[in-house]
Amino acid sequence: AECAPAGGGDQAGSADGGDGANGATGSAGGREVVARSTSEICAEAFQQLVVILGDLDRLRMYAVWNAVAVVKILKKRRKLTKFGIEDMSAERAGWLTRQNF
Repeated sequence: AECAPAGGGDQAGSADGGDGANGATGSAGGREVVARSTSEICAEAFQQLVVILGDLDRLRMYAVWNAVAVVKILKKRRKLTKFGIEDMSAERAGWLTRQNF
């Protein structure tokens, strides 16, 4: 699959007052303006995807630990109060399915 720049436009732009042709360079306020290649744009997008997936994995692990905590709290509550459903699995399933983790 080909990676296209966001917006579908030319990355060189016309900051230098030029024609904005691919690969054009120019000067804008004393800075060199160079068009980015498609492979550079794809590499940057891939790096951003890696960061997002890492953040998503940390969020998933947080949700798993929250579910483990709920199970432990229910077990302790049941032990201390003798209150709850006979079937511990059904009690856990009931509590966990009502929560939005």
